[in-house]
Amino acid sequence: LLVFGFEQTEDVNLRNLFLFQLFVLFGTGVAVSLASGALHRSTARLHRALARERVVRGEYRLLSDQLPDPVWRKDRAGRYVDCNQRFAEVIGLPRASIIGLTDGEILSGEASRFATAEARVLATQAPLEFEEPWPAPASVGWVSVQLVPVLDAQGECIGTLGIARDINRRHLAERALQEREALFRSLFDIGDDGVLIAELDATGAIVRFTQCNARALDMFVLGREALLARHADELLAPTSVAQLSTS
Repeated sequence: LLVFGFEQTEDVNLRNLFLFQLFVLFGTGVAVSLASGALHRSTARLHRALARERVVRGEYRLLSDQLPDPVWRKDRAGRYVDCNQRFAEVIGLPRASIIGLTDGEILSGEASRFATAEARVLATQAPLEFEEPWPAPASVGWVSVQLVPVLDAQGECIGTLGIARDINRRHLAERALQEREALFRSLFDIGDDGVLIAELDATGAIVRFTQCNARALDMFVLGREALLARHADELLAPTSVAQLSTS
């Protein structure tokens, strides 16, 4: 109606000025409306993304807390970003107190070794596995540690994820086996009789010699490798070989 009214006036300049102001006001309103709508949609997308992230974090926390092994995640600076309940129990600190700390603030003496392993994973973006005893205040002893890189949506490495598996039983068993083998070797070598240990086939025939003591080397006047490479027929009388195969 306003435009119609101005169309009746003969003042062309006044009419044009009014139309220009009306256009500016209308256009500004549309721009504000469009900007407001875009902001609303962007905010909604942000809220949905944050909600999904909270769900994922919750699922990760639930899963990691069910594991019997310590699990942790660090940023590129070596600060703890998250850990499971088992890790907190092993370290002896509340989970909330661990977040934001570094190994140098938690572990005694071995922080530099952990930092070296993490730096390698960050540089190569490749998994790394190693075995070592965890220092105090950790209470698990020997562990097998697996470190993997953590990548963001753009493929950039933003930290490391680690899991430690208790290998104390295996480590103790291996050490006990080594001690028994050392004891056997010492008794084996101090005897006055020459001793040869042989591998037999399914029929009981000698396939090859696998071990010999120092006295056997003296008796046959051969080095260890040369003696073990000989066949039984080259070292023993045929009757002796037959007796050994049937005994």
